[in-house]
Amino acid sequence: MATKDTPEKPTSKLARRLYAGMCVLLVGIVSIFIGSQYQSAMFLGVGSSLAAGGIAGLIVIFNEYLDEQSLLASSGNMIATIEALGEAIVGLTQVSIVRHEAETRCVIASTPRSEFEQYVSTLMRTRSRIRIDAMGLTLEKFHREQLERLDGHKEVVVRLIVQSPDSSNFRQLAKQEKRDAEQEATESRAFTKYVVSQHAQHIEDPSRHADMQIRWFEGCPSVTMLRVNDVIYVRPRFLGADSEITVFYEKYSERYDGRIWRAYCQYFDSAWEVSQVPSFNMFTTT
Repeated sequence: MATKDTPEKPTSKLARRLYAGMCVLLVGIVSIFIGSQYQSAMFLGVGSSLAAGGIAGLIVIFNEYLDEQSLLASSGNMIATIEALGEAIVGLTQVSIVRHEAETRCVIASTPRSEFEQYVSTLMRTRSRIRIDAMGLTLEKFHREQLERLDGHKEVVVRLIVQSPDSSNFRQLAKQEKRDAEQEATESRAFTKYVVSQHAQHIEDPSRHADMQIRWFEGCPSVTMLRVNDVIYVRPRFLGADSEITVFYEKYSERYDGRIWRAYCQYFDSAWEVSQVPSFNMFTTT
């Protein structure tokens, strides 16, 4: 069986060139000797050229040998240094990766409005189906900033979960987030009425209206979240959520954060299943 030839080492090449140079020098010396004995100008000329060429070749080979030894020594020192610093270099790389991931996931803003608008605009230009899930205390700000411009697009499907303004937890959540409970309840009912009417219009004419649905959650949700297709923005519900420290969202995508993304999707689906479907008679106050 034929075997693959192993690559020749640099020192072996230098040795072969050294032998060749010595042979040339030896032939040149012999030619000079013969020319001197027989007074032959031809042998003297050829011998002098060969001797000079042999000497020059040996000088070049010797310099290359010294360079190779220096390179080997330098390489050895470099490898030893890298091995000594290896753990530190790996540690710095890991810190850099963690820092990059944290910056990528963290959205320092009261709402992820700019990123959401940019992503939705891209989806609308490509005529892609847009699926939106949102969960919050009243979502009134989300209504003003986003939903009104989407209600005329048939490719938009929206599910909204808000805190039930009739539940005992509503006042507690409004208080701990430093909001006016009465005002928030009024806005929540008005927003719910708008979404219910939009859903009715979609049922009548699906080709001209987005499919919007809203439900009231009576429990105590632990997060505020917004999902658009394969991206989720989420943050915990902090005490006094208007604080500069707590005003941020984390972003997770299905592609890069699959398990976390799916966990939040399941969280929303579970809350959706246990939430109440509102009707128009819920909006009247006594």
